[in-house]
Amino acid sequence: GPNSFGAGGWIGTSLADALPIRLDPPQKRQMPMGALALIIDASGSMGSGVKGTDMTQQQIADEAAVLAVRGLSRYDQVTVIAFSGEPEVVVPLMSCADPEGIARKIRSIGPGGGTNLFPAMDAAAEELSRTKAGVKHIIILTDGQTEGDPADGLARAAKLKSHNITISTVAIGDMSNDPLLTNIAKTAGGHASLTLRADRN
Repeated sequence: GPNSFGAGGWIGTSLADALPIRLDPPQKRQMPMGALALIIDASGSMGSGVKGTDMTQQQIADEAAVLAVRGLSRYDQVTVIAFSGEPEVVVPLMSCADPEGIARKIRSIGPGGGTNLFPAMDAAAEELSRTKAGVKHIIILTDGQTEGDPADGLARAAKLKSHNITISTVAIGDMSNDPLLTNIAKTAGGHASLTLRADRN
């Protein structure tokens, strides 16, 4: 039949060994494994509502992170770090074989406490150092309001880029620190998204 030699047919059987062709698609072997670190702001300011919605900044950040996880394949790896005054590894680096289980942990993140983004970048780098994935990327979901010198954040971003770890940022809320988030993404070779505000398209 039309599916005999494809996935779910004769792959892995004695017939496959005997044939002079490969039955499994080459892209299966060439698929690069990626590792994604999600850094989610869980400071007190994330409890603020977002104009034009019935959601808080925290809810928007958490749901955006869930969507990112659902976009991964089971061959990819993911880690989730929440931060307020200190970073917390909510999901240690693991395969994305159970996206719904990871989603539940993400949705358990709630706002409270101070704001210190830059140590969370270090925590993400530490988690990503445990993998040999060909692609390593960090997504930061925050309003960008943080203590510390912005120059320190940019220095961390540059260091990560030198280790082939890129960073993208997603601005959350109506009072987000867009310049900082844009500069971090630019320095680390990623993309800055300013879309998660009700007054933005």
